[in-house]
Amino acid sequence: MKSNGIDVKQEGKRAEPYYRLEDHDSLVIKGEKFFWNSRQEGGFGAIRFAMTYYDLTFTDAVKRVNEHEYAPTKSSSGRI
Repeated sequence: MKSNGIDVKQEGKRAEPYYRLEDHDSLVIKGEKFFWNSRQEGGFGAIRFAMTYYDLTFTDAVKRVNEHEYAPTKSSSGRI
């Protein structure tokens, strides 16, 4: 999200956090799932998110996601 300039705020309990976009507060992300409440749209994964958020075709979404290098992050359990 940060590499694309999308600001989010963390909400929920620390053990089960979810994220809400700052500029579209009805769009909620939890793990790999997202739901855009005001549009009644949702999905799973980065490609589906890019398709929905940026209104891209599947091919363009794959290209956009693959253009970025992502560093692995540690989960709350300490595993990657």
